Amino acid sequence: MGIYVTTPIPADLDQVSNIDWDLGDGSAPALHARPLVNHFYRSGTYTVTLTLTYVTGEVFVVTKEVVITLP
Repeated sequence: MGIYVTTPIPADLDQVSNIDWDLGDGSAPALHARPLVNHFYRSGTYTVTLTLTYVTGEVFVVTKEVVITLP
Protein backbone atom coordinates (compact mmCIF):
# COMPACT_ATOMS: atom_id res chain seq x y z
CA MET A 1 0.00 0.00 0.00
CA GLY A 2 1.42 3.40 -0.95
CA ILE A 3 0.70 6.55 0.99
CA TYR A 4 1.35 10.03 -0.35
CA VAL A 5 1.86 12.69 2.32
CA THR A 6 2.66 16.34 1.95
CA THR A 7 2.60 19.46 4.05
CA PRO A 8 2.39 22.44 4.41
CA ILE A 9 0.18 24.08 1.85
CA PRO A 10 2.13 25.53 -1.11
CA ALA A 11 1.58 29.15 -0.01
CA ASP A 12 3.53 28.45 3.22
CA LEU A 13 6.49 26.61 1.69
CA ASP A 14 8.73 29.70 1.66
CA GLN A 15 8.36 29.86 5.47
CA VAL A 16 9.52 26.26 6.03
CA SER A 17 13.20 25.33 5.98
CA ASN A 18 12.87 21.57 6.71
CA ILE A 19 10.15 18.93 6.49
CA ASP A 20 11.27 15.67 8.07
CA TRP A 21 9.25 12.44 8.34
CA ASP A 22 9.70 9.35 10.49
CA LEU A 23 7.18 6.81 9.26
CA GLY A 24 7.58 4.42 12.17
CA ASP A 25 8.18 1.46 9.88
CA GLY A 26 11.85 0.93 10.68
CA SER A 27 13.10 2.75 7.59
CA ALA A 28 15.48 5.68 7.83
CA PRO A 29 13.76 9.04 8.41
CA ALA A 30 12.99 11.01 5.25
CA LEU A 31 14.79 14.32 5.63
CA HIS A 32 13.84 17.41 3.62
CA ALA A 33 10.99 15.44 2.01
CA ARG A 34 8.38 17.38 0.03
CA PRO A 35 6.27 15.49 -0.92
CA LEU A 36 6.90 11.97 0.34
CA VAL A 37 5.74 8.60 -0.95
CA ASN A 38 6.06 5.55 1.26
CA HIS A 39 4.97 1.93 0.91
CA PHE A 40 3.89 -0.15 3.87
CA TYR A 41 4.35 -3.87 3.27
CA ARG A 42 2.90 -5.20 6.53
CA SER A 43 -0.32 -4.60 8.36
CA GLY A 44 0.12 -2.89 11.69
CA THR A 45 -0.02 0.31 13.64
CA TYR A 46 2.71 2.80 12.80
CA THR A 47 3.60 5.97 14.66
CA VAL A 48 4.24 8.62 12.02
CA THR A 49 6.11 11.77 13.09
CA LEU A 50 6.32 14.97 11.08
CA THR A 51 8.84 17.62 12.11
CA LEU A 52 8.50 21.07 10.55
CA THR A 53 11.29 23.58 11.02
CA TYR A 54 10.42 27.13 10.04
CA VAL A 55 12.89 29.75 8.81
CA THR A 56 12.30 31.58 12.11
CA GLY A 57 13.79 28.61 13.99
CA GLU A 58 10.47 27.40 15.38
CA VAL A 59 10.06 23.62 15.36
CA PHE A 60 6.71 21.84 15.35
CA VAL A 61 6.36 18.10 15.85
CA VAL A 62 3.17 16.25 14.98
CA THR A 63 2.76 12.56 15.81
CA LYS A 64 -0.10 10.37 14.60
CA GLU A 65 -0.78 6.64 14.77
CA VAL A 66 -1.67 5.17 11.40
CA VAL A 67 -3.31 1.75 11.10
CA ILE A 68 -2.50 -0.17 7.92
CA THR A 69 -4.59 -3.21 7.04
CA LEU A 70 -3.45 -5.20 4.03
CA PRO A 71 -5.41 -8.06 2.47
